Order: sequence, then C-alpha cells, then structure tokens
Amino acid sequence: MYEWARLHGGAGTENLGTWCMSEDKREAMKLLGCDEKYDNDRASDFEMLAEWERLLPFCAGMGSVALYQKQLSLLGLSERENGQNICDFWRAGNEKLNADLLPYFTNKYKEFIENQGIDVFELITNIVKKDVAKHLSFLDVVGDICQNVSSASEHGAVLRFDAFGLSYLRPDRYHAELFWKKLVCDEKLNEEEMFVLRFQTLIEVLLFLKEKKIPSTLRFLANHSLLREQTISYLQNHHLMLGEIRFGVSLSESVSTLLPLCRLSNTELRILPELLLRPSEFGMSLVPSLRRWMAEFPISALRYGGLLTDSFSMALAAREVVYETLASILLDLKICDEKRQEILNTVFNL
Repeated sequence: MYEWARLHGGAGTENLGTWCMSEDKREAMKLLGCDEKYDNDRASDFEMLAEWERLLPFCAGMGSVALYQKQLSLLGLSERENGQNICDFWRAGNEKLNADLLPYFTNKYKEFIENQGIDVFELITNIVKKDVAKHLSFLDVVGDICQNVSSASEHGAVLRFDAFGLSYLRPDRYHAELFWKKLVCDEKLNEEEMFVLRFQTLIEVLLFLKEKKIPSTLRFLANHSLLREQTISYLQNHHLMLGEIRFGVSLSESVSTLLPLCRLSNTELRILPELLLRPSEFGMSLVPSLRRWMAEFPISALRYGGLLTDSFSMALAAREVVYETLASILLDLKICDEKRQEILNTVFNL
C-alpha cells in the first residue's frame, strides 16, 4: 500500500476527535464563519468534533462529508442520528478506539509509514542536524545514504521525491556541493537551489541502485506540469534509473496533457500517472471524474497514490472509498469478477 499522506501527530487514535478531524474540516469551519478557536487550536478535541457534527448539513455533497462517513464506518460507527446526544456518540467512538481496534490501527499506521517509500532528502536533513555534517562533503553523505537505501531494497526500492513549491534548474554535482555547504551552515536556499540539491541527491541514489541492478519505483510530486515534465524528461533522457516513475496527478487534470509523459516509457523505464487526491475530489464529484478518466486512459495503467491530508484515518477512508467506487463502475461495465479483481489489484498495488 502506497500513500502520500502528509501526516502530523501520528495515527490520531487518542479519541474520536483526533481520529476524525482533519485540515479540510477545519477549513470548512472557517468558511462557515465558526469561532476562531476552531482554527487556532484553542478548542478541545471534543469541541472540534461537536462543532463539525453541527455543521454537517451545511456541507452536504462535499467530499469531506463522504470521507467522514467512511472514517466512522472504519470504527463500526454510523452517522449520529437526530436526537442522539453528542456525548454518547463521543463515548461510543472512544470505546471502539480503545477496544480491539487499537492494535489493528497501530499496526496499520506503522505499515502505512513504512510503505510510503524513502525520501532520500529526509535522510540528508537528519544528517544536517549532527555536528559531523560540517566535515562531510555532499558525495560522502550521499554515499552513506546509498548504502542505507540498498540494505533496505533487496526486492526493489520505493523512493519519494517531493518537488512541491520548487523551481527547476539543471542539476550537477558541483552546484549540489555548494548548496550542501550552504545548508550545513544554516543558510537559506532559494527554490532553484533546493531543487538542485534534492534532485542531485535523488540522481546519485538512482545511479547507485541502477549499477547494483536494483529496480526502483519513484513516486514524484510536483505542483505544476512544467516542472514535472522537465524532471521526468531529464531522468529518462540521461538513463538514470531502471524501473518505474509514478508522477502525481489529480482527477481534475486533463488526460491529454499527461499522455506525452507516459509515451516516454521504454523497456528500461515505465512512466505512469498516480492519483494523489484531495478531499474536494470525493463526494458528488468522484464518480463522474473517475468515469471521465476511464473514458480517456486505460484504467490498468493508472495507480492509486493516496490522499493529500494530515489525517491517517482519512487516508484509509479515501482508499476504501476509491476502491469501492472503482469496483462499482467496473461492475456496471460488466467486467467479469476475475478481471475486475485483477484491475483493482493493479491500480491499488495489492
């Protein structure tokens, strides 16, 4: 299972409030004019949940509501009925979390984190925090990282590259070394400098893995199409990796703009789109969006990458919702049971 959730504060299994609340719900509260305490961490977990429950009718049709319903169902709960006391609802949810489900979700969270893949630049930032970093060159650091990645990649490496908010600049070792020294000296890097340092780190690791004949799956996220195209084209043109690149896309993107990248695939490197969804893409918009994609792109060449969220339970809920929705669409299209399961296993990396 691969997910690209941006998690903060762990699995959120402390109580029903931490399990259910997420940044998209807090945003909805803000848009509906709720008290500022719900936006600046001055409300308790119970108060946050009670306010969200009060607002549900005013958010009808939103993806946040659909995902909230699935979050509850993961605990074996249904929506709070009219007249049900919020305190009773709160207690029922907490009892579920503190019963047999807690070990299950704790293990699921650990699996979730392990399977997200390795962000090699995160390994660099950990080294920067140590005093020894001042005495190491960029290539020394990358060499240590390569050994760590290799030891954890007997059957292939899953790597993450997050270029969100960065600007493309052609990478090279000389400038990566300069920017590494700036980073160690706690100097601020601009968007292009940070890109070069991150990308060159990734390139060194990919070259190491290719030399060892270890296939790689690279999960790549960028916030604009030009950066995405420049980065993938550079990797492909310079034959820097063996395996598969999965570049993050949203359901709202035009399929026609993605096809040129996918057509760069060859026997050495396969390039596929990976759905990285937001809560707003669920609810009433999910089915027509998936159907549009399926009409323009072969569904088995698509991968599910996860939900962009700060909530572990929402990421789990989103996976179930997309799985069930796609299964239902395939059934409507009269795809036989065996082929339907094969497609679902491929899309969801099962």
